[in-house]
Amino acid sequence: LFRAHNRDTFHISVYQANTSNAHVEELSPLTDSWVQVAGLSAQEIASRVRDDKIDLLVEISGLTLLHRTLLEVMAHRPAPIQVNWLGYPNTSGLKCMDYRITDNICDPIDSTQIYTEELVRLPTCFICVPKPEEMKIPVAVAPPATRNGYITFGTFNNLAKHSNSCQKVWGRVLAEVSNSRFMAKGLAFTQEAARQSWADGFAQNAVDKSATDFNFKSMSKFKGRLLLKPATHSYFDHCRLYDDMDIMLDSWPYSGTVTSVEALLMGVPIVTLHRRGDTAIHANNVTASILKQVGLEDLVASTEDEFVQIAVRLSQDHGRLQELRRTLRPKCIETISAPTAETFGMELEAEYRKMWSRLLDECCQ
Repeated sequence: LFRAHNRDTFHISVYQANTSNAHVEELSPLTDSWVQVAGLSAQEIASRVRDDKIDLLVEISGLTLLHRTLLEVMAHRPAPIQVNWLGYPNTSGLKCMDYRITDNICDPIDSTQIYTEELVRLPTCFICVPKPEEMKIPVAVAPPATRNGYITFGTFNNLAKHSNSCQKVWGRVLAEVSNSRFMAKGLAFTQEAARQSWADGFAQNAVDKSATDFNFKSMSKFKGRLLLKPATHSYFDHCRLYDDMDIMLDSWPYSGTVTSVEALLMGVPIVTLHRRGDTAIHANNVTASILKQVGLEDLVASTEDEFVQIAVRLSQDHGRLQELRRTLRPKCIETISAPTAETFGMELEAEYRKMWSRLLDECCQ
């Protein structure tokens, strides 16, 4: 995004509130000003922003680790226009936050989710991702089903994102696809007790106890189909785990974001559930927005029954799985990465100009 901004009309200042040096060397040359504010109080940061005469301030952490300081900065109203975007899939809860950047899939028009901000819906997906080489994502290999002889479903979404209802639906998928496996990954899986506890809970949700063939061995057989992976030592090793997954099953009510992008760049298709109306929440719909952008709307389900049908149908289409393994990465680069960053930057700048024009109109009234 920094590269895509029109520097003739936009002056870019970044206020870094953490002490990480991970991307400073790469990103700071793309800005006009890079200010380290870690360790300063919210009032001190707000004073610096105000002194710098910032017209539009975008906060990208939301209610995450740094939220107590950064949201307090916004509460001081250091800029005439304040925007919430990207880092947290919900409202800031602050009346001083004017706008929130989103799109029509993540936040459908008929959604009843409550925001203190006015929603600004971009015409495309609300995120744009770096190139795979910038994310250090390796090249995909053939689908594991070609060497295993069975389908491996899975998810690398944080374990806290898994609900009882989504585990129940995942269980229905596994019941429909004989001999299939399910792979999950989590920090807790370094401990045998944690793996056993999670497997027990998943089996309780996923196994249909009313089935005619259910018996005391059913739970044990189901748990034998689970592949539980602990945290990896490197990001490269994490991405290589996608080599062992044929199809990713998205979670709800909190879907994947980074994990969804990773999966697609590694050639792994995703089946997701899109909520609308009273059930729509932004966190549930991010993967649906990404899939639409890359042209995989047919993998977006509207109901849990449709989710099962799509996953089963895809698992039976080995030719398509092989094709997607080859084509998803370039398709992602074409649609949600460079060169689309330039288009994304233009869309975002157009919305920023509308915000500024609106403020001027209000001031002149």
